[in-house]
Amino acid sequence: MSKSWDEAFEHFLSLSDVPDHGKKRSEANDKFSAYNRDNRTINEYIALESICTEIKACWLLHEYFSVSITGFDEHSPKATNPNNNCDLRISVQNEPLYIEVKRKCSDESQDVPPGVINIIEKANLGYSLGIETKPKKRFNLNPDEFLGIIEKHLSDCKEWMEKYVPAKHRVMKNYENDEMIVRFFQTDGFSSVVRHFTPSTIPDICSYLLVSGTIGQNGKEMIPMVKLAIEKGADYLMCMIPHWHNLDELIQYCFSSQNHVSKYEITVWDGRLDGLQGLILFDKKNEFRIIYNGKIKVNKIMMINSGR
Repeated sequence: MSKSWDEAFEHFLSLSDVPDHGKKRSEANDKFSAYNRDNRTINEYIALESICTEIKACWLLHEYFSVSITGFDEHSPKATNPNNNCDLRISVQNEPLYIEVKRKCSDESQDVPPGVINIIEKANLGYSLGIETKPKKRFNLNPDEFLGIIEKHLSDCKEWMEKYVPAKHRVMKNYENDEMIVRFFQTDGFSSVVRHFTPSTIPDICSYLLVSGTIGQNGKEMIPMVKLAIEKGADYLMCMIPHWHNLDELIQYCFSSQNHVSKYEITVWDGRLDGLQGLILFDKKNEFRIIYNGKIKVNKIMMINSGR
């Protein structure tokens, strides 16, 4: 874990006087406990990463903007649903602002659970595996289910090849279902697992943030995160994106009308932000950009620590 993550957790632990910190800390502890199990699921991994993103967002606001966190899971007076809370409340120029925190990182949602890796490495299959989770899919099998499927696939393929394929031409056939492709590499010893995933593209991220009408895996229309943040009464949406994308290229793709106030601050004029004061994009490398809604007067989250 990087130094900035260590600092983020230390900062989070120092916020014990902030309302509902104890509840948030308990939630984080529960998710860390689930994460540390060998048979944890991808959904448990994603749940942990989500709360880690909130913790990282707190640290960024403190480290680079000298903003005080004044509440966790706070209800905004602008929320359209009384049961919806925003992840953070902060104070800027003595005014409360509400922050919703999201993440768009396919390297985590498409990962292979460690329990699957462990059981394959111990199974002595005679093959190493390359597991590729398909775009916008998740690995939903538990370790025993996956091992059973792979053992049957290997057995069926070997039986067929022994009947019909000369020994020198035998190559193990890939296994494929709706969620994944598994490739096999013969080995005389230790079986290992190589994980592959399809990175989120800039259009994917733009759609996730801003575009209405996108149909999800369940056949239903997905709600853009900006719209969801507005419904929760947030003033700002903070979103972590994959670190392999350039933030300025993403912003250029998403917004046609923009003005660069500084390296880190951009004002845009876009009706999709109506209801929000702005959008803060950041990544695991602590790069960030603040996008202000130019159509309204905003409480700017000014960058204090500029010596980056």
